[in-house]
Amino acid sequence: ELQLPREIWQRLTWFWGFGFIGIAVINAYFVNVALSARQRFLDTGIPVPEEDISKFDCSQTLLEDLCLSAQQTMDAWVNFKLFGTLGLTLLLIVITVVILSKNIKERESGV
Repeated sequence: ELQLPREIWQRLTWFWGFGFIGIAVINAYFVNVALSARQRFLDTGIPVPEEDISKFDCSQTLLEDLCLSAQQTMDAWVNFKLFGTLGLTLLLIVITVVILSKNIKERESGV
């Protein structure tokens, strides 16, 4: 069992809480951008099979820019969900390890 002062545990709790809130805010931004771009493209009335824009050939439409924007923003969101959240969570873990190791060393040395 890891014995640390209550203050350290509270700081870590707040740190993780704000870390996950930060990840959620960034995710919400990507979702908003991706879904807005997708909706702008769908509002043009161009038929998209099963509304799956990622497989739609944008070169077949006069609104290629809107189509590509919808595809790219969706890809960016997927990449953030896969790599961004993983990377940010690993960053939270590394910072937590640094905080814990610092406080464990201080307690062992009697500071």
